[in-house]
Amino acid sequence: MRLRLFGRPHLTLDDGHCMAFQPERRYRLLAYLAVTGSWVTRTRLATLFWPEHEPSSARTNLRKLLLEVRQLGLPKLEEAETGLRWCPSTDLAEFEAAVAAQAWDRATELVQGPPLDGVESGPVSPAFEAWLQYERARILTPWRRGVLAALEQADPTTGIPWCRVLLKVDPLDEDAMAAWLRLGLAADGRQEAIDAFRGYRHRLVESLGIEPSTRLQQISAAFQRPLGGTGPVRSVAEVLLGREPELARLATRLADPQCRLLTLVGPGGVGKTSVARRLAQEWAASGRPVWWVPLEDVLTPSALVGRIADEVMPGLPLPSQALSHLARHWPGGPGLLVLDAFEHLVDAAEQLVALLETSPALRILITSRERLDVAAEWLFPLASMGAPPSGATMDEVLEHPAVQLFDQRARRVQPEFELAAEWQAVRGICAATDGLPLALELAAGWVRLMPCRHIERDLATGLAWIDDGSHTLARSFEHSWSLLTPAERDAFCRLAVFRGGFTREAAAQVADVPLPLLASLADKSMLRRDGPARLSTHALLHEYAMQQLRRVPATLASLRERHGRWALAHLRHHYGLVDGQHATKCAALAAERANLLHAWSHWVANAARPELDLAAEVLAWFHVAEGRPQEAIELFAQAADALRDDTPEGAALRAHQAWLELWMERYAQAIAMAQQVLPVLQASQHEAGTLLSLRTLAHAARRQGRHADSAKLFDDALRLARRIGDARQMATMIDARAMAAIMLGEYTLAIESLREAIALNEQVGNDVQRMYNDFNLSQAHAFCGDAQSALVYADAAVERTGRIGYRIFEPYVHCQRAAVLQALGRHDLADGDLRRADEVAHATSVHTARVWAMELHARSALARGEPGAARALLREAAALAGETGNVMMGAALVPVAARTSLALGDHERASRWLCGLLGSGLTQAPVLAEAKALLHDAAPGHGPAPDLPTTLLEIASTR
Repeated sequence: MRLRLFGRPHLTLDDGHCMAFQPERRYRLLAYLAVTGSWVTRTRLATLFWPEHEPSSARTNLRKLLLEVRQLGLPKLEEAETGLRWCPSTDLAEFEAAVAAQAWDRATELVQGPPLDGVESGPVSPAFEAWLQYERARILTPWRRGVLAALEQADPTTGIPWCRVLLKVDPLDEDAMAAWLRLGLAADGRQEAIDAFRGYRHRLVESLGIEPSTRLQQISAAFQRPLGGTGPVRSVAEVLLGREPELARLATRLADPQCRLLTLVGPGGVGKTSVARRLAQEWAASGRPVWWVPLEDVLTPSALVGRIADEVMPGLPLPSQALSHLARHWPGGPGLLVLDAFEHLVDAAEQLVALLETSPALRILITSRERLDVAAEWLFPLASMGAPPSGATMDEVLEHPAVQLFDQRARRVQPEFELAAEWQAVRGICAATDGLPLALELAAGWVRLMPCRHIERDLATGLAWIDDGSHTLARSFEHSWSLLTPAERDAFCRLAVFRGGFTREAAAQVADVPLPLLASLADKSMLRRDGPARLSTHALLHEYAMQQLRRVPATLASLRERHGRWALAHLRHHYGLVDGQHATKCAALAAERANLLHAWSHWVANAARPELDLAAEVLAWFHVAEGRPQEAIELFAQAADALRDDTPEGAALRAHQAWLELWMERYAQAIAMAQQVLPVLQASQHEAGTLLSLRTLAHAARRQGRHADSAKLFDDALRLARRIGDARQMATMIDARAMAAIMLGEYTLAIESLREAIALNEQVGNDVQRMYNDFNLSQAHAFCGDAQSALVYADAAVERTGRIGYRIFEPYVHCQRAAVLQALGRHDLADGDLRRADEVAHATSVHTARVWAMELHARSALARGEPGAARALLREAAALAGETGNVMMGAALVPVAARTSLALGDHERASRWLCGLLGSGLTQAPVLAEAKALLHDAAPGHGPAPDLPTTLLEIASTR
């Protein structure tokens, strides 16, 4: 059996019978399963095809649909209680293997048309349509980029067929057409390339009403020259023109020891970013570190520290006291921190002052339209470049910085531009724009369309203004707007739906803007390239486009819906964030963070429950995995406040906030929030929110030492997960219930449960949960006394954690392996794991892991005969456990503290502590077993046995 997914899907069975996929829901389900290639839960399928229905109604519809699917009698269709899987042999799998191997001939041969062509014919759910668009881009993008890169070195015989296929998939693919033209310069391919270009131009004019881009016109012009002619057009060097005096003064000012916070202030479009970037390059050229932090997409002052940390120290998780944590880990030595586009974050200026106080060698350079107004600030106003005076000679005009900037930008779009022939009109253009760099760039983009004297004339007509205080920029932009074709104008407005930039693929999916239109807008300085794969709009131009878009509310509403569906597909693709592609998926989410948060605000405003449910789960895990739980807490808190806790949507978001509060070890807040919203979620049958609330309460009970309560709550959650048939949730709850069983001394039950969880996690491909399984199996075997088996599972947990880069749990797995090695008498090896646990636990502020690591260090110290060192470690550990209210870890400290007291001859104190622990009512079996064994060696204590908080206070204060 083989399924072809390129072109119109059809299935060829072993007997030769062919089955073409029809535009029906059952075939769409099969296509989804085949592309996914793994187990898919029934809940996910129901949500995908009936996102507008209540969960119970959607599952009923799914059961009916599965009856239709079964009637097809397809082999290899697997069904389980938790989900479905269909893994036929496909051309897609072969294609992706060829792409991974960079076998471009074979990969291109398999592309017989767009993937899943025609599957969306007829009515489809918006969620499925968004998934389909996203998957097509996901499948084709790596192949397209790889082929285009290979075309740089390919010969015409190999490369031109690749170009044909690229243009078959996307008839307006400018890069493919450019590659064909370059390859066609060979004598035997010239006519075919000319014909292909004529066809491309015809399609472009017919569909979009625009001419080919400057790049294509330059390449095609080579066909008009004889072979062996002048060669490619010389590229224009990137030069920061006319700002040498400002750069010199800025460098001098930054060299002043007193000047540590310098704000480069000026209106929009004056060139602050360009000047700051050149200054940063000069600073870096001297061997000093520079960190460039763009801030346009940072939405609130509270997110500033997180963005700085992302750029300066990637992977450093931030606790609630983010600024002080960042300051403690700031790189030493002199360095320059550049914060670009700070004007909307001026309320956070005091944070910068605090950072400077803790980092005496640091300097900060700000670009802003507004001063910060703090005592430490030094100002450097940046003005426009001005214009040559009206009586200036030609030589004086040609030497003026504004004129040179116009000339540089004009020759980008019109290489034959001759400044000497146009100098008088260019002087007038500079006067009309007052030498504002952004306005000059816009005006220079027009030389493709008209002579400079016409540009000068039109700039003087006094068109409408953008409300930014810059009349000249407004006139420049209004005229740029008037010169766009209707298709370009429409495209530019539609692209304003994005925030923080966009990829070529996203522009096509959301705004229906193909690559040629993007190239044309970039030619006219309406778009800027942010690296090889992204484009963006200057903030002022974006605001103007939004003004235009708001005039057509229906179009804006439609674009926001499409943007939301694209964002949802992006999130759905990364739903399995905690899997083997953890690092890759985190990077993909980080790149689109501004767009995802923009979609999030739209979903919150419309109380869009399915979208919020999925987005909340992915964004919560993303922030936790990146060590930014506090940012997610603020995000969910704001949304829950807007939707109210008495609504299912608001209650679900509050449940996510409670879960994150638990991660931050704020147990009282987590419990209060989860208890408050649980009745609302249960009454509204919000299953995901109910599960999360039960899970939060269960883990909080476990941390507080109430293991029997924890087991009951996990049992309730597991019953719900089994009822709704969600394999991912079932595996998670089975694993968590096993943790409670371990603490209750039910080791055999825990091991059996964990094996069931492993089978489910293998189905859904959840690598992080598999890591938890290995970790918990190691604990269960260790407490059973089987240290050798425990070491096998501890090794597996460490390997898996390192492979997926899940840093927030890394200290735990190293502590577990250290504990097992200690049980085997290998304290030398255990110390290596403990050093790694210390390092990561401090970097991530995971207090529970820090307490555990200190406990294990103390055990090593005792094994070396150093009870004094052990006592010092336990003092710090007990204080931290008491501060966080982590009863479970606090109880685990008591036996080792008693061992330390026994080693120091203080039997009476050891006895009191052990008696207090055994009489506490805790059900922490491994700890109680160790305490009972130790009590035999301790003398009877005098006075009442203390409770656990008192014991921890005594341990923390014992010298």
